[in-house]
Amino acid sequence: MTDLPVAANVAQVASLVFPIIAGGWGVWRKIDRKQVEAHYETIRMSDKLDVIEKQFGPNGGGLREAVNNISIKLDKIESRQQSIGDEVARLTGKFDQHIKEN
Repeated sequence: MTDLPVAANVAQVASLVFPIIAGGWGVWRKIDRKQVEAHYETIRMSDKLDVIEKQFGPNGGGLREAVNNISIKLDKIESRQQSIGDEVARLTGKFDQHIKEN
């Protein structure tokens, strides 16, 4: 007869402890899943940033190279424009002198 109250007490303690342990384990799993998702998201973001960094690095191609090429071409166009302007100025001066002589 003494075993029945002991078994009842054990059952009561187990009915309190088991849900607490199971709840803690469930919360721990949710937290762990969120941390794993955040870790993978961080890795994906890091990979994307590496690709972007390579785009702007020296000899990395992509955007940096395109901007450098455009800058070089603009410099060439400006120098050609300047030389054409100088030639036109010289020609205008020559024509003005030629017209005045006639």
